[in-house]
Amino acid sequence: MATSEPEFEVPTWAAVGLAALVFLTFLYGILLQGSLLLPFVWWGGIASVALSLFVVYLLYRFVIAVEKIADKM
Repeated sequence: MATSEPEFEVPTWAAVGLAALVFLTFLYGILLQGSLLLPFVWWGGIASVALSLFVVYLLYRFVIAVEKIADKM
């Protein structure tokens, strides 16, 4: 069954920008703060928020799918 959703592609500039941001945070943490752990704490916090938002999005999609199935009955 085909879906009507468009395919999602990550732009090259976004991937390069994210890689540069990660590099700069590690550079900041090591050179200026003297701690290798600090960037891991930052990125761990960002990853936990992103994962939480992704789970909420998946639950939203699940509810929408159940509603569409219920409307067809």
